[in-house]
Amino acid sequence: MEILDSLGNRNEGINKQLQRVISIADENVDKGIKVRERQIADLEGNYTYYYIGMIGLLILVFFVLFLLVWRFAFKTRKSKEETRKVMLTVTHEMRSPLSAIKDYARKISGLDDATDESKRYADLIVDTSKGLTSMIDSFLVYSKLANGKATVKERPFRMMDIAEQLKMEYEPFAAKKQLELSVNNKADGVVNGDKEKVLTIGRNLLSNAIKYTGKGEIVLSTTYKNGVFMLMVKDTGTGLDDKQQKQIFKEFARLGNAVTQPGFGLGLSIVKNLVSLMKGKIDVSSHQGLGSIFTISLPMAAAEKQNVEPTQYRTKRQDSFTVIAIDDSHVQLSTIREAFASNGIVCDTCNNATDLLDMMRKKSYDLLITDLKMAEVNGIEILEMMRMVNVRNSKTIPVVVMTAAPNVSEQELLDAGFVACLFKPMSDKDLINTARKCVNGKIAEKQIDFSMLLTYGNEKETLENFVKEMTDTLGSIRNAAQEENRKKMSDAIHHARSSWMMVQSDESLNHLFDLIEDSTSSDDVINQAVEDVFAHGEAIIKAAQKKIEEVTA
Repeated sequence: MEILDSLGNRNEGINKQLQRVISIADENVDKGIKVRERQIADLEGNYTYYYIGMIGLLILVFFVLFLLVWRFAFKTRKSKEETRKVMLTVTHEMRSPLSAIKDYARKISGLDDATDESKRYADLIVDTSKGLTSMIDSFLVYSKLANGKATVKERPFRMMDIAEQLKMEYEPFAAKKQLELSVNNKADGVVNGDKEKVLTIGRNLLSNAIKYTGKGEIVLSTTYKNGVFMLMVKDTGTGLDDKQQKQIFKEFARLGNAVTQPGFGLGLSIVKNLVSLMKGKIDVSSHQGLGSIFTISLPMAAAEKQNVEPTQYRTKRQDSFTVIAIDDSHVQLSTIREAFASNGIVCDTCNNATDLLDMMRKKSYDLLITDLKMAEVNGIEILEMMRMVNVRNSKTIPVVVMTAAPNVSEQELLDAGFVACLFKPMSDKDLINTARKCVNGKIAEKQIDFSMLLTYGNEKETLENFVKEMTDTLGSIRNAAQEENRKKMSDAIHHARSSWMMVQSDESLNHLFDLIEDSTSSDDVINQAVEDVFAHGEAIIKAAQKKIEEVTA
């Protein structure tokens, strides 16, 4: 019995020890599991931070790449824009000296004592100047199209004129390369369209055809069917493969066969833009070694009147005013004198103040042009001298100043008393237009008569309303001229006529109206008449404002 009790006690002790061991083992296992869980949790947390870090890094990389791409794109756009502006400025400024070179070369060639050799050199200079001018003009046309500044000016024109004029212009060039230029002119009748832009398209296509055709012929064809005018130029030149056909309409495109040819590579880009502007389409068919065919299709509605005569060009207007110019540069004076002479305007010149006064004592002048900076006397001193001395109309003669000084503003010179400012280098057109504006404005001021306008009512109120109406009228005419909308211009003139008649100053307005109603009037003639109207209008407003001061004094 004792043995059994002893075994029972031992068994109980062993069980307790086993339970203690198991308990310790369980605790260790639990601790191990918890440690492992903590390790796993820590590891998972590390991975989370890792992923977050990686994603953040990728975002940063993409952001930096975006900034770099944007910066590159911005610089590229800016560079292109700056390049375009520089090229545009340079090309504008090159036209005037090129024109002067060409004109002087022609004069040399026409001299009685010119030798055959000097004439030959002069002719070469003229031809080279023409080529450079053509390149410059093509860039200016392209720039206007690329910037969305070009507009379609629809007017009635004879379709037959297109092929006839192109043949007349390009037959000599084709003959020079011993090429035959054939014309199939089947487009008859009168349509509403932009004749000048159609001619520009034809000129670019024919110019390219002649350039890249070594032998054979060039065919120019025109047709009109179902409201669509078609112009086709076919050549037997070098031709184009499929890849080249995709590139030819890009700006500044110069293919392999164009390396030795002059030009910017803008001709076909201009064609494409013009055709797009006129809502037409271009078809090209070409094979290397066999030549090319360019077909232009332009929608054009038939004009109501079918009796439009062939284009007639107006003779250059002759102005009746006289000019005197002072400058210490004989070259500048010669250029000014020639510019006025070519426009039928008498211009005398001198290079010092003493000669200026002597010439003004002998003859009356309508305008004085002076350089701002001269060796002996400056332009402001010339102006002051005119107002101080009593030589004919010296106290009232309008004085225009010329300057190349970069540190003086136009407003400063106007405040000094000059009526206008010309910044060198100036074109002949700017010179002539400025002179006309100043002289016509002065003449208009003398002719203004407010007596009829002020017959009834409150004079101050009447004049103020008149000034407002005149200002609105000039604004309407200016807007219509900028839009090249002759209909709007005509309406504005019709509305303003009665007011201008009341002050007896409607001559320039009537002249502009007559030109607008004449479909043969060129844009240059219209623009010049608009400038005359503005000169008169501004003079009328100035006189009216002066009258207001008088009646309220």
